[in-house]
Amino acid sequence: MNEPSGESALQKILIIRLSSIGDIIQCSGVPRNLKKLFPRSEIHWLVRSDNTELVKFNPFIDKVIVFDRSLGLSGWGKLTRNLAQENYTHVYDAHNNLRSRLLTPHLKPKYFARRSKNRFKRFLLFWLKINLFQKHYKPSESFIEPLRPWGVVSDHHGGDLHIDPATLEKVKKLIQLENRADVRTIALAPATAWVKKTWPEDYWKALIAKILQETNYQILILGGPQDEFCKNLILDSSRVFSFQGRLSLLESAAATNLCDALIVADTGLLHMTESLGKDVIGLFGPTPFGFPSRLKSQTLEVPLWCRPCSKDGSGLCFNPVFQKCMKDIKPDTVFNALLRQVEP
Repeated sequence: MNEPSGESALQKILIIRLSSIGDIIQCSGVPRNLKKLFPRSEIHWLVRSDNTELVKFNPFIDKVIVFDRSLGLSGWGKLTRNLAQENYTHVYDAHNNLRSRLLTPHLKPKYFARRSKNRFKRFLLFWLKINLFQKHYKPSESFIEPLRPWGVVSDHHGGDLHIDPATLEKVKKLIQLENRADVRTIALAPATAWVKKTWPEDYWKALIAKILQETNYQILILGGPQDEFCKNLILDSSRVFSFQGRLSLLESAAATNLCDALIVADTGLLHMTESLGKDVIGLFGPTPFGFPSRLKSQTLEVPLWCRPCSKDGSGLCFNPVFQKCMKDIKPDTVFNALLRQVEP
């Protein structure tokens, strides 16, 4: 249903995006674009409790509504009844799962949009290798597309992550990077949720060794508590610093914002860093949807008959050489991309 001029009466808008980290970040530019069309609007965002910090400080969101999934269906039912009293004029189901589909019929907005999961296109891509998506398909744009009937036009600035000043100051004090114009700091995020999209540990070691030998850069290694292998990457304790397990994801994003570059696979941290206005170097193998959005970010990949093979890197590897898509991205290639990124 088409929306008349953005200068009409006050719009009350609900965005539903509960998880996951990467998708919330990709969707986080939607409030900014909505405010440009509807400057007098009141925008609410429904999010899962463990992802609240990703949207909490967004200046384009007027109210964050939190759902605790431990409350189950009864909690969701209570939330549905509460939201039905809000009288939203616009509802955007950017999640499109069972919960959101149970919720939206009760809201009865005048204007409604839902983001497609493109299941048929994904089936063609993963199983028949027929790609109907645009090259380097950008999810941040796909979150805007369903709102075109309302008159929303993308500003092409991607996501919109905001970190509170207290977190930024905490990370600055904790990391204490050497702040000299001639010393670059490179953030590395070696871990991913799935083995298939993780660059091999030996390659990370080779890259770090080359950085240490051929530059005066210092290196910051980021990872979660379970990413114990990050400790194996400290090849020089005077210039390689590991904060594996010591920072939350939001704090890790704040750390990348203090660095000159981030080298990372297809993870939420890639999108968080870009949403803070930083360029990244992305290593891509099995996945097709998480490519960097910023013009100066770099996507490193190799063309293979078998890729992409999954949405998130889960499932089987169909190539006779396991993880060939990642193994064919060589350390020298990544090092040269790094020089292009940070050298004037």
